[in-house]
Amino acid sequence: MDSIVKFFEEKLAPVASKVSTQRHLMAIRDGLVLTMPLMIVGSVIIIFSTDFPIPGWADFITGIFPTWDDFIWGVVFQSTMSISALVAAMGITFSLVKSYGEEGIVAAGLTFAAFFLLQDGSAWAWNSSILGAEGLFLAIIVALLVSEIYVRVIKANWVIRLPESVPIAISRSFAALIPGAIIIVLFAIVHVLFAMTSYGTAQAFIITVLQIPLISISASYLGAMFTSFFISIFWAFGLHGDLIVGSVVNPLLQAGYLANVDALRLGLEIPNIAVEGFQSLFINVGGTGATLGIAIVCAFFSKSKQLRLIGRLSLGPGIFNINEPIVFGLPIVLNPMLLIPYIIAPLVVGTLTYFAMALNLVNRIVAAPPWTTPVFIAGFIATGGDFRAVILQAINLLVVLVIYYPFLAAWDKKQFELENSQTKE
Repeated sequence: MDSIVKFFEEKLAPVASKVSTQRHLMAIRDGLVLTMPLMIVGSVIIIFSTDFPIPGWADFITGIFPTWDDFIWGVVFQSTMSISALVAAMGITFSLVKSYGEEGIVAAGLTFAAFFLLQDGSAWAWNSSILGAEGLFLAIIVALLVSEIYVRVIKANWVIRLPESVPIAISRSFAALIPGAIIIVLFAIVHVLFAMTSYGTAQAFIITVLQIPLISISASYLGAMFTSFFISIFWAFGLHGDLIVGSVVNPLLQAGYLANVDALRLGLEIPNIAVEGFQSLFINVGGTGATLGIAIVCAFFSKSKQLRLIGRLSLGPGIFNINEPIVFGLPIVLNPMLLIPYIIAPLVVGTLTYFAMALNLVNRIVAAPPWTTPVFIAGFIATGGDFRAVILQAINLLVVLVIYYPFLAAWDKKQFELENSQTKE
């Protein structure tokens, strides 16, 4: 164990730390976070379309509001989730440009223009596909490119400087004229070049070559297992696994989730399983490592006073998927006795969840409740009101309890004996 810890601390930890603080990945994370209010509010509202699985709901709501579905999908959806790619692009640009010490708001506006420059003429009409699910990867790429071009032009001092007496808003606009002209011209050229290919647009190229293959990988069973494994591994050594792994996979998971929502809107089969919410809502119940099971065992079945206290203190936060008291209190970090179930339990319940959804025993994820949403409520909302998801989460919790129990019993026995020996002294 010592050699593994040494290897991790000396070789992997520095790399993981650099990945989690890399400015481009942090900017992508910030941009995606900016879309979360739109996605959470929008997804919860669209659940209450006429397909909401409560007998009589459709007749009741359409009796009050005959055009209810048109309102849900034509107004709420279009105003929230369907513009997520555009909002993410502007947020990424703002964050990345600010990280270089430059003004981000003007660059965000240029990203807006550059994004549309890479679309065909239909983009000028309202097109929720390009602005939402289908456009997310292109939005990320455009945001990163515009940010880098803008910053380099500014740093090279290719700007129009006005006297200090000029109001800052006007001065800022003039300073952006040359960078803006360069960006618009470059993206217009890219538009023309793609129009000369069989793809027609950069959007079609990105979807075909990059977006669909990567989403297929991340949403697959192996993709879900790799994600879960590495999140647990990093946390096991005291590093924020969700932040490190999420900085790489979250764009894929969010794109897969948005594709599910688009399919729901169009009445098609929901395509993806392991998307945003799959890890946090179904696998890691109580926090990474599915530690709500640990809190329950410790609180009600432990002989050790320390474990009982930690378990009871952790139950409240654990219900809302906050598990630092368990991870660092038992501890799980660098604890060989508890690392095994901490890594194995998410893989087992992840397998159960994946194949339950693959076999259509439970609906796939079509809504994005916050990761702090309590178990059972989260599953019901995320699957569009499927009561079977609640049963699945209950089974997952029971399986986690069974997996953790023998390891916790051994750890409890060790801690109980230690407490008794200290009392006698």
